[in-house]
Amino acid sequence: RLDVEVPVGGAVEAGRLAAAFDGMLSTLARSKEDQQRLVQDAGHELRTPLTSLRTNVYTLRRSDELDEATRQRVLDDLDSETTELARLVDEVVEVATDRRGDEPEVPVDLGELVERVAARARQRYGRPIDVHLIAGSSGQATVPGRPLALERAVGNLIENALKFDSSGGPIEVTCEGGRVEVADRRPGIAPEDRGRVFDRFHRAASARSLPGSGLGLAIVDDVVRRHGGRVFAAERTGGGAVVGFVLPTDR
Repeated sequence: RLDVEVPVGGAVEAGRLAAAFDGMLSTLARSKEDQQRLVQDAGHELRTPLTSLRTNVYTLRRSDELDEATRQRVLDDLDSETTELARLVDEVVEVATDRRGDEPEVPVDLGELVERVAARARQRYGRPIDVHLIAGSSGQATVPGRPLALERAVGNLIENALKFDSSGGPIEVTCEGGRVEVADRRPGIAPEDRGRVFDRFHRAASARSLPGSGLGLAIVDDVVRRHGGRVFAAERTGGGAVVGFVLPTDR
């Protein structure tokens, strides 16, 4: 049992030994919690490309009914999804075996990253996603960051919007400086839920009938905090929600 504290009183040597055991138990408890979180996050991350692969394989089973352009598009999707799946598996293995270390920080063109993730989401879900890049006085922002982690954060924001927006209209993604926001036309986020949408496993009453584990936005929050930024959720003018993050551009 990792939650039992060892009494640290007694002689000097015994007190030191008890304190060492206490520290060891705390470290083991954190390690166990990290492992459980890894499994939950990995399950969430792997589910999307697996679903897309399954759909494309089903489509290819009817290959005799497909024209050449459609067949090529399905093959391109399969190639893209298997590449992403391989990357995710490699990352999970590295984390699980404690060999990953942090992905190195490099200058990241945030606008280019957003466009890349949006293009992948359009291909994956077949939904319109409009990207608006707003340049400041010095042009589009370049932020110090870890590209794969930031791609995951932006991708989760877009997927979250697509899950709740059943209007069929476009998802609006805006990138201005170090700020990225995704606007949808969902029913909106209730005021009492806005402060909790980034909590692990939190699912609003309106979301409990929808697929998902409640981890997508929690992963966004974790990535953004590690980059020294902050997340936000607000009501969209005209109905819907705006969810996003702000990163420092001069960290």
